[in-house]
Amino acid sequence: MGILLRLVRYVDNRSLWLDEAALALNLINLPVGKLVTQGLFFSQSAPPGFLAVEKAAVGLLGDDEMALRLFPLLSGIAALVLFQHIAARLLPPATALFVLALFAVNEPLVYYSAEVKPYSSDVAIAALLVLLYLRFAERDTFDLRRVAPLAVAGTIAVWFSFPAVFVLAGVGLALMLTGPDATPLRRLGLAAAVGGLCLASFAAMYRMASETISTISRVVFGGAGSNGNRPGQLVNTLHEAWGAIVDPGGFPRPTNWLAAAVLAVGVGWTLAYARPNRKALLLVPGIAAFVAALLDKYPAAGRFWLFLLPFGLVVLGLGVSELVRRSGRLLLVAVPLVCLLVVGTVQRAGENLADPPRSEHIRPLLSRLVDQWRNGDVLYVYSQSQYALRYYAECANCDVRGPFPWPVVPARNLGSGKTGEALESAPPTVIIGTEGHVLAEVAELRGRSRVWLLFTSVLPHKGETDEDLALADLDRRGRRLAELREKNASLYLYDLLSANR
Repeated sequence: MGILLRLVRYVDNRSLWLDEAALALNLINLPVGKLVTQGLFFSQSAPPGFLAVEKAAVGLLGDDEMALRLFPLLSGIAALVLFQHIAARLLPPATALFVLALFAVNEPLVYYSAEVKPYSSDVAIAALLVLLYLRFAERDTFDLRRVAPLAVAGTIAVWFSFPAVFVLAGVGLALMLTGPDATPLRRLGLAAAVGGLCLASFAAMYRMASETISTISRVVFGGAGSNGNRPGQLVNTLHEAWGAIVDPGGFPRPTNWLAAAVLAVGVGWTLAYARPNRKALLLVPGIAAFVAALLDKYPAAGRFWLFLLPFGLVVLGLGVSELVRRSGRLLLVAVPLVCLLVVGTVQRAGENLADPPRSEHIRPLLSRLVDQWRNGDVLYVYSQSQYALRYYAECANCDVRGPFPWPVVPARNLGSGKTGEALESAPPTVIIGTEGHVLAEVAELRGRSRVWLLFTSVLPHKGETDEDLALADLDRRGRRLAELREKNASLYLYDLLSANR
């Protein structure tokens, strides 16, 4: 079922949204050497290994959406298979099946398995490292030869996943606490050997990708933390962490509160009763990510913490097992609890299977615009929409009717080190919006009989959106001739020559 959900989302082939399009423009326009060594444009960041794989996909399969999303899809399927083995080793059989079902239908995991971002591979890499550790720990022998697969995987993982370092922190501490028959000095030496290799690899990766990491750090931490406002950064991190606690794993409301309560029971049981190495393995990655967020070294936002889902679901499963054990009534406690947690999640998965969610489905709008474009038309492109527009203008393999009949002028900043605009205006035909100036820009469009306006990723403005404000102004000044709406994307045609009186 989990594989089917991920395949359906992939085959649905939704349009690239702002962040995906911005990263795709880097993948299409930059050689692999610059991708992994210099800061990416348009405020993007991704691990060097992920970028290299995506660049290879572009070269081998083309630059369309499905080619770009193949690696995230394979990562999502791999994570599902790996998690099955993790759950079987850490939980009773019935509980393992329960958390595997939650993992299979979890909406964030399904969604990001079809997005051109490294979040899906973050989960797969975290699961791989945990499983390799568990396979090492379940045997009696305690030597370098047996830990070699984990050491090799750890040194490679940091090149493909930024949060892999947090997982390795938990794995490293667990190694120090593994092997009751081994002396403490031997356990410490083994952990130091593995940790030293991984840290050396991480240092090399960080040095190579420092520009990429710095770019996203300036964007993510451009507020409280960068201005020295420690209390503000603490409040923001606590807010994001609380959001992860009350909604651990994308459970639909109101069952998210029940999931949070069961997760809390699982954390308590882990702290009180789990073996020391299991405590380190399951809890340290989350603690390390939280501390890094407080220090402005890692974003405190949901999708960046997706790699913690395997740990969270295992701990949630431990909470379920503990509640059943304490109550002594399997049917009276386990069945209602499992039903409450699973039914809503499965129901949402079924709804999304029939009607997959789409962030900004701009592709049909562009095809419609190509079909209905006339000489003399004007196109206003909202500031946040320019990245997807440029991607589809440059994509050689995408299913968009083209070439576009209006001029598409790439911004000269690609190669100059700036991170802002993707397109330049080509007046009077194409006007590329600037963030924060939408009302002034649409006011300059009056006097034209056919003006198209393209909106995606619309920003809020004093309780309303930029799109709402622009449409209210345009409806006063002119006449709306047509509109086409897709999910989180809109296209309008206005007559601003013969105004309504």
